[in-house]
Amino acid sequence: MSIIISPIAKNYNKTHNSKKDYEEFENRMNNNLQLCWDSVPRRLERNLDNPKYFGFIFNNDKVIFHKIIKILDPEHRLESWQNNVGQTDRKVLLLSDEHFILDWKVWLSYCDGVNCQGTMIFRKGEVKLTNFIEKYKLL
Repeated sequence: MSIIISPIAKNYNKTHNSKKDYEEFENRMNNNLQLCWDSVPRRLERNLDNPKYFGFIFNNDKVIFHKIIKILDPEHRLESWQNNVGQTDRKVLLLSDEHFILDWKVWLSYCDGVNCQGTMIFRKGEVKLTNFIEKYKLL
């Protein structure tokens, strides 16, 4: 089982659209639309083992986790994602409306120093974090 994580930038910048994309994600949530996000780069897909959870990393603040409901092929990407250069071949993760927020200090106890610089597979504390999520029925 895998967990996928993706950092959300604090500010807008020209090379990464995560802040803008997350605002679109929140808008979809507020309008009861299907929630979705890019999966990992194609080169990492072979390392995915039935991904179950997805976390948005807000560095030094929090991590917001959703359950991965389904994975769709790239042709299901949102039209607004077309400007995300270099990501057009990524699969689409359908995410649950239900979510929980993990405080940054608690995240640090699970992440074991992981430095998330892009959408990636979370490995270091994966089993420990999955057990925590399932023990407390957080998702």
